[in-house]
Amino acid sequence: MRFRAPLARQVLPALLGAIVSCASLAQVPPGTGRDIGVPETPPEERRPSGLEIKPLAPPTPQLEGVGTLTVSRFRISGLTAFDPAELDSVLAPWIGRELSAADLAQAAGALTGRLRERGLYVAYAFLPDQRIVDGVVEIAVVEGRLGSVKLEMPEDSRLKRSVAEGVLAPLRPGTRIARGEFDTPLLILNDLPGVRVTPALTRWSEPVAADLIVRVEDEPVAGGFLRLDNHQVRELGEYELTGHLRLRNPLGIGDLATAELTRSHTGGRTLGSASYSLPVNYSGTRVGVAVRNQHTRVGGDFELLRIRGKWTRGTLAVTHPFLRTHDRNIQGSLSLSEIGYHDRIEAFGLVNDSRHRYATATVVGDWVDRLLGEGRNRVQVEHQTGRVYLDTPAAAAADAAALQVNGRFDRSRVRFERVQTLDARSSLLLSLGTQFASKNLDAGRELQISGPEGVRAYSTEELVADEGYVATIEYRRVISIEGAWRWGAIAFFDTGRGKIDKNPVPGSAGNARKISGYGLGLAVSVRDVFNAEVTLAWRADDVPVTDPDRRPRVWFVVRRLF
Repeated sequence: MRFRAPLARQVLPALLGAIVSCASLAQVPPGTGRDIGVPETPPEERRPSGLEIKPLAPPTPQLEGVGTLTVSRFRISGLTAFDPAELDSVLAPWIGRELSAADLAQAAGALTGRLRERGLYVAYAFLPDQRIVDGVVEIAVVEGRLGSVKLEMPEDSRLKRSVAEGVLAPLRPGTRIARGEFDTPLLILNDLPGVRVTPALTRWSEPVAADLIVRVEDEPVAGGFLRLDNHQVRELGEYELTGHLRLRNPLGIGDLATAELTRSHTGGRTLGSASYSLPVNYSGTRVGVAVRNQHTRVGGDFELLRIRGKWTRGTLAVTHPFLRTHDRNIQGSLSLSEIGYHDRIEAFGLVNDSRHRYATATVVGDWVDRLLGEGRNRVQVEHQTGRVYLDTPAAAAADAAALQVNGRFDRSRVRFERVQTLDARSSLLLSLGTQFASKNLDAGRELQISGPEGVRAYSTEELVADEGYVATIEYRRVISIEGAWRWGAIAFFDTGRGKIDKNPVPGSAGNARKISGYGLGLAVSVRDVFNAEVTLAWRADDVPVTDPDRRPRVWFVVRRLF
């Protein structure tokens, strides 16, 4: 069986005898020493594109005749982006009615609004000069296309001009100013680390074309943060300090290098990582490598056992934006990883060496909709397949007679989030994350259900499971904005359920567990300088078995940005 902290605390007096007879118990408590799949390279925060769009005002219609007329149908001209029949529902309220010139202009305005919702950012509809016969009214559409395109960069820019020109190459004169055609190259360029892009449509060079100027500026090459939090388990030291350094675009090709070091206040955990990624084409595809190494020394209730552990993970990854627009995005990634674990219990001379080799395919999508006002959605689907190698013979033999984590495994995760705008200062977060497994998983492949990223009323080590879900509903309110300072508050309810072992050992009990909690939080930030959050959470059910019954449980994190 795997060594689980909750169980160990319940049967600690008998643990010494059990651990001698079962070498697989050499694994450390879940969450205390195993890799839990943290992304190798935290992504750069997506910046606004800065695009300013000022459409040309449509001409004033000149209709022959006076008075009113009854419209039998509308004929749309000039639209090539999609079938004009798809707009019939927009104009339906004006058909069969007696309309004035003002009413017709209103119908054209409604059509303009729908065109822009469909991604034609500067399109407009207008009533051209015409003679109306048999109640058929023509509405002309100007979609808007690019005239000239000009790239402006400082002579000493770190980004190579050839890179910027390559990314912007699809923006040729005549390109439709539309979602996916116009904004995608601009956003891909703006996504490059250390690059700030400010595009602007400056003037209309002709009735249907606008000129574009793209200004590219450097951001500071070095950046990062210091972070202090209490998110770690007690056995390793709850309080951790993290230093993170980024070198943005150091070679002028849109590359990114990172280094990070984390250490707990007791020295129970030290984690170091480094990564490097670079674009391999002008369409946003990136390739990266990363390495992480962790050393642990388990204390607390397990101090006398002298449990030590270390692991090293190497990863090769490729990412690509299949869809990149200002309000709809789909990104895919594929990574190959190998982790080598070396766990030991020095009090009994027990050693457990193991390896995980796996491939992970991930698709992430986000979009904005107008349902009930405005909603921002994000969905992530991940599938991981690989193999566990238990290299220590005694551990492999014990595993074969129990949970059988050795060998091939598959794991799938799905997470959905929606932030619903309620008013100018309030929003509601709804989130659901799930995991499914093909078999019993080794520590490190499991789902973290409790803790600051799950059910916040319970400690990090309270519930880790092969299968399960975590759901959250959270009300968010901006309290005050004064200059660079911003204050906010939250109220939330979390719930989660876990099946600890996919296939429990016959005779075992308590394999499924559900926990819930609620609480309040306060956040403060100073733009680009500092942010801090504190959360108070109370459990709604169950009694924690891994930690003192803290009421409330308090989580905090403080970050200093640079």
